[in-house]
Amino acid sequence: YARQAADLLKEWEQNAPLCEQSKTTTWRPLEAGIRCETLLRTAWLFRECPLFDVSAVERILRVHAAWLMESDGSFQALSNWGMIQNHGLLLAGLALGEELWRDTAVQRMTRCLQMQVLSDGSHWEQSPLYHYEVLHCALDSVLAARETGAELPEEFLEITARMSAALKAWCRPDGRLVCQSDSDAVDATGMMSLAAALFEDERLAPGAGVSTALTDSGNYMLRDS
Repeated sequence: YARQAADLLKEWEQNAPLCEQSKTTTWRPLEAGIRCETLLRTAWLFRECPLFDVSAVERILRVHAAWLMESDGSFQALSNWGMIQNHGLLLAGLALGEELWRDTAVQRMTRCLQMQVLSDGSHWEQSPLYHYEVLHCALDSVLAARETGAELPEEFLEITARMSAALKAWCRPDGRLVCQSDSDAVDATGMMSLAAALFEDERLAPGAGVSTALTDSGNYMLRDS
């Protein structure tokens, strides 16, 4: 597995360079942000294997982070893309000790949460899946910050907790997302468990929910289980 992973990284570097053409295909900021997370998780899995070159991950991450630092605007502020790509920038900054990347990502993600999340905790794009993905970025950022001693604004934490409560409302009794708008029936029980642990609030954990009115987003969930 380690040898194959190393070969994939080498092939990626050789065949998918960052250039003007690839900025709208393989190097869209959305995918660049996602790759930062997956690259770091891959490096952690193979961290003790001599067949895997961790330095290659750092080299590739630095190219990603430099590109993500450039990729910001009004679109990112209002789109789930903004959270996803800056989550990747944050993880890269924390992993490589780059404070500018870290601080820029925190500032941008806080702005995204302020602008994208309604007072009832719902993501404004009205897709449970987009809500789930944005919340994943927020919760994982809280976890990573705690593990590394980094600080996040109180408003970041407060909005993330609200989103966690709204996620539980959006889920079916089996813990899967409601297939509304551009969504899939994703199992969200793991994310609900993470939220409950991070915020020490058992109400966020998977289990029987209650009928909920998310009035700002206009969504009403009536339950008997």
